[in-house]
Amino acid sequence: MINNVLITFGCSFTYGEGIAYELLKEKYADTFNDMMELGVGNLGRRAFDLSAMCKELDDYRIKNTYSRILQAKLDIELITNSVNGGRNVERLMDLDFIIDFIEKDSSIRPRYLIFQLTHIGRDIEDMLLQNTFTIDYLYKIYGDAFICKVISAAEGKKTAWKLDDLFDETTKIFIEKLENRFKNLEQKYNTRCIFFFGLGDVPLIEKHYQYYKSSPYFMEIIYNDVLYYTWLEMNQKLHLMISDQTGIPDDHPSSASNKIISEILYKRLKP
Repeated sequence: MINNVLITFGCSFTYGEGIAYELLKEKYADTFNDMMELGVGNLGRRAFDLSAMCKELDDYRIKNTYSRILQAKLDIELITNSVNGGRNVERLMDLDFIIDFIEKDSSIRPRYLIFQLTHIGRDIEDMLLQNTFTIDYLYKIYGDAFICKVISAAEGKKTAWKLDDLFDETTKIFIEKLENRFKNLEQKYNTRCIFFFGLGDVPLIEKHYQYYKSSPYFMEIIYNDVLYYTWLEMNQKLHLMISDQTGIPDDHPSSASNKIISEILYKRLKP
């Protein structure tokens, strides 16, 4: 029986997008400098393609994600999924799939589960686009009435990002559904579950922070006694983005930032 399993879900922040650029700059300076001369418009695309094709660079990315760092700290197995530009609803689909898998195979028991929330506007965007991949889950999670409310509010060709007055309500609905899964895992397997904000509307999160903080599953991002409302906010204020480390215009967390968030998570989870 595999008792010790860490499960992590998230968007590109959990995936570790951009981390490979650090090794590219350090080890392949000539290629990196040539790319820098291409200008901002082409640089990111070329660096992304190279890091995806080169196993050494991709291995560096994987090794330096918070999931892998935390796995080593806890000395357990890892199940993880994250996608660039991923939606919360997609990762909840993954979570339900894993729960179903675990329930059918008694050899696996989840000890820890971490869910990194991405910007809720992405879920709203899928509601408006009626994304065929996520549409069934969107209605399952948010319900017909709320999605109709979102679509109605978008009349006049508003985009999801103009519907910020619905961000908080959407987030709370999603968290309620996520917490139901957490409670189930907690009761059945004694799983330690956490969610935290990787991305989000900082002023709105701050405004409703006491609500999020009241959840027993919510993890605050506090580093050196300073509270940050999202992981992105911490990276921006402490200059821990890929752009700060490499010069490539990329606001994803650097390897140094992944190490910090892994330490915050470990303090919350440590036995």
